[in-house]
Amino acid sequence: MATTRKIMRAGKFVEFLQLFVRTLLVRSEDEVAKLLAALHKAGMFVFMAADTLGLLAGPLALVRVRDPSRVARVGQRAWLLALVSQLLLAVYRLRNVAVREADLRRVRRHVEKAEDAVAGRECAREEQAVASGKALARRQLVASALDLLIPAKGLGLLPVNEGLVALAGSVTSYMGIQDALEKAAAGL
Repeated sequence: MATTRKIMRAGKFVEFLQLFVRTLLVRSEDEVAKLLAALHKAGMFVFMAADTLGLLAGPLALVRVRDPSRVARVGQRAWLLALVSQLLLAVYRLRNVAVREADLRRVRRHVEKAEDAVAGRECAREEQAVASGKALARRQLVASALDLLIPAKGLGLLPVNEGLVALAGSVTSYMGIQDALEKAAAGL
């Protein structure tokens, strides 16, 4: 099953390289978010490239690699970097959401005192957008934290049993399926 998964994502490193370059080229007022997103893409690029190289050197035997276990370790480290970057980005976004929520509470109090219906509706739309951003950041935080167990275990950084790693992978796979179904439903 691992070989099938590697075959299905062979070449995916090119997509992450393109995403990395696009992330660097985009103009952003938030340099912290941009840097963390770029680190995530760079880590995933190296992870996927190492994964593809491992596939080509291992089961397919198309290339020779002096030390395949070293390629796998580099890939695991890069994946860990990508996940830590994504986790930090989720924490950073949650902090920004908390600041926006505090600002909105102050605005809401002033709007209610002024009894301004138009401003009240605008405030409600903004509150909904903030709540949506908060939910998305929390979901990303959970997924990244769970996924982090996999390379951390593989690198020997966490003494976690295989059952817990499998459970974490299953939960994040289920979360990914939910996200894909939501996107597909939104596209209809």
